[in-house]
Amino acid sequence: MKLMVIDGNSIVNRAFYGIRLLTNSEGTPTNAVYGFLNILNKLLAEDIPFCCETTVKTPEEATDTIKAANFDDKCAGIITWCHTFSPSKMWLNGLKLLQKPWCHFATQ
Repeated sequence: MKLMVIDGNSIVNRAFYGIRLLTNSEGTPTNAVYGFLNILNKLLAEDIPFCCETTVKTPEEATDTIKAANFDDKCAGIITWCHTFSPSKMWLNGLKLLQKPWCHFATQ
């Protein structure tokens, strides 16, 4: 099973402005759709495994998790998910060291 989180708005925007203007026979711009589908096909073709670490409960565990991600060539980035009452401060030291893409979700 593969989990992918895709920011479609960002990809369409990048495709629309990053590719020369393409139009169909009626003159409607199609470069955004063309670029989006090319990017999506490339992402789907890549074999990127997804791994999940255990719950982080201390600042030291957060820092150790980030350090491990930095040194793992198979790690493409980090996704964190914290509840609003979770102590986000515990991630600060580790995030200063982070050298990979990071996506954070917060819930209430």
